[in-house]
Amino acid sequence: GLQAIAELIQVDQNSHGNTGDAACVTLRRYAGMALTNLTFGDGTNKALLCSMKGFMRALVSQLHSPSEDLRQVTASVLRNLSWRADSSSRETLREVGAVALLMRASMEANKEATLKSILSALWNLSAHCTANKVDICNVEGALAFLVSTLTYRSQSKTLAIVENGGGILRNVSSYIALQEEHRQTLRNYNCLQVLLQQLKSPSLTVVS
Repeated sequence: GLQAIAELIQVDQNSHGNTGDAACVTLRRYAGMALTNLTFGDGTNKALLCSMKGFMRALVSQLHSPSEDLRQVTASVLRNLSWRADSSSRETLREVGAVALLMRASMEANKEATLKSILSALWNLSAHCTANKVDICNVEGALAFLVSTLTYRSQSKTLAIVENGGGILRNVSSYIALQEEHRQTLRNYNCLQVLLQQLKSPSLTVVS
């Protein structure tokens, strides 16, 4: 069943590309929702999907979709796949370029739910390896955008965006510390002052 759903997404993506056709988008959204449920906390299913390279390439290409709802579901699948991923799955996620595509997609997101899913996936991926941290920092405008998430005003009154953005910055800081250009970017956007304000947050995740 899992493979059939993955192959359905792959075939439809390969046949129709990033179309705005309602039938294609709906088909892939529901298939993505099913995969999100099937990969939640299931290491075997996650490893199986990541071993399907053709599917993985089709999946990440959906981050270019004109449908933001499809981009959100795609990010949710990638969030699950990247959480506590084994070494082979981590390598596949790097091979298909998930990090840079997600970073760019986050900067184009209009809906809070989309941004939350994308940043959550990036938080996981930023902890995998130094190369992923480099990919995040090398996306033009990424660091400035991540700093802006620290003061995100949520319509849902939650701190999820702030927590996710802060988690990514915490993970990439070990790389930023070695790069004067990136350190200057953080200074330009008053990152230190913003972080000091976060110490007053009621969320222990934000404070950490």
